[in-house]
Amino acid sequence: MGPPQPGTTPGSELPTVLASGLAQGIALVAFPAASQILLSSEGFGFSASQYGFLFAPQVLTAITASLIGGALTRKFGIKRIYRAGLLADLAAMALLAGSQLLVADRGAAYMLLLVATAFLGAGFGLTVPALNILVAGLRPGAADRAVLLLNALLGLGTALAPAFTALFVGLGFWWGLPLLIIALLLALLTVSRRLPLVLQSRLF
Repeated sequence: MGPPQPGTTPGSELPTVLASGLAQGIALVAFPAASQILLSSEGFGFSASQYGFLFAPQVLTAITASLIGGALTRKFGIKRIYRAGLLADLAAMALLAGSQLLVADRGAAYMLLLVATAFLGAGFGLTVPALNILVAGLRPGAADRAVLLLNALLGLGTALAPAFTALFVGLGFWWGLPLLIIALLLALLTVSRRLPLVLQSRLF
C-alpha cells in the first residue's frame, strides 16, 4: 500500500474509506429525504412529474461514471477517482443547500437542482466502485468482510438521511442536511489528501 505520508496515522486509511461509505449513503438519499420540501407549496412547490424528473440526470451520470470509472482509475489512479467522486458529491450538496436562496424563483431553482442531481449521480458512480476496490485492497485477507461492512455503512447512511432531515425541518432549516454532508465530505477530503491510498495489486 506504500509508505505512509508525513502527517498520516498508520491504519487510518480503512476507517477513512469506511466513513466515506457512510457519507455517500447519506448524500445518496438527500433529495428523496427532502421530498416534502421539494413538493410542498410552502417549499419549492414542484409537481410530482417535476420531482420525478429531477432524478433523470442522476441516473444518467451514475451509469456513465460507472462505465468509464475503470478506465479513469487505470489512467489516474484509485485515489484521484475516489476524491473526484467525493468532490462531485460536495458540489451536489452545495447546490442543494444553495437552492434555498432561489425558492422564490422555482424555474431557476429547478434547473439548479437538475445540475445538483447530475453531480450526485457522478459522485455515486465514481465513489462507490472506488470504495469497494479500496476496502478489498486495504484488507486483502478479509476482503469479503470489509466490503460487507462498507455496504452496511452505505445502507446506514441511507437510513440516517431521513432522520437528519426530520431533525433539521423541525429546527426550521431543512438545508441543514446538505450542510452536514458538506462538513463530512470536507473532513474526508482533507484527511484523504494525506493518505497514500495505493493498492499493492491491481483490482480493476
